[in-house]
Amino acid sequence: MDALMKRKIITVVTGLVGIILMMSFTIQQEHFHSGIYGVLGSILLVGAYVSAHYEAWREHDRRVRHVTITLAVLCVLLVALNLVEQFI
Repeated sequence: MDALMKRKIITVVTGLVGIILMMSFTIQQEHFHSGIYGVLGSILLVGAYVSAHYEAWREHDRRVRHVTITLAVLCVLLVALNLVEQFI
């Protein structure tokens, strides 16, 4: 198997694991709840997207950078909501 195929397989697996782990985010009794799995899933999902579009990212493609930043901001929002939920 060549390096490009391995990279594609790793990207797909990382994205799937990220989505599965992000499913641990739930809203229970009017509170947002997640554990470390949701946070890890968020990081893996953003990493998989960047890995899948690495060439466009290096070439400073505006759309890819915008989508990556949007995903990262949404993931940070999920983590922030999780932290707020733990302290309230």
